[in-house]
Amino acid sequence: AQVRQLVTTNAIKSEYADIKYQFVDGKKVKSIYVDQAIWDRLSRGQLAVIALDLPGEKKYEVLPLQIAEKIRQRKDNHFIYIAESTADAMDEDDPYAAYQIPDDLMW
Repeated sequence: AQVRQLVTTNAIKSEYADIKYQFVDGKKVKSIYVDQAIWDRLSRGQLAVIALDLPGEKKYEVLPLQIAEKIRQRKDNHFIYIAESTADAMDEDDPYAAYQIPDDLMW
């Protein structure tokens, strides 16, 4: 009940949810639709995706990292996805390190 209340009161809603954000839940690839600002923050590891089990369905919500950590403290086996932040980590032996990836590149 506490987890459900934390998720419903702190979920970040996308105003223009037109971009698909994909993540892995177990062995399945799941997706949610978000706007560009939330997609950027999710891909940098600044926001978390959490599964909310409702009767008859599983719903995914976007939360700030602080709230995701509070949920993890209450129920450590709850599904929480946080993208790995790779923006600052560069491999020294990478021959393409000098080439920056454009911001508008979408896979």
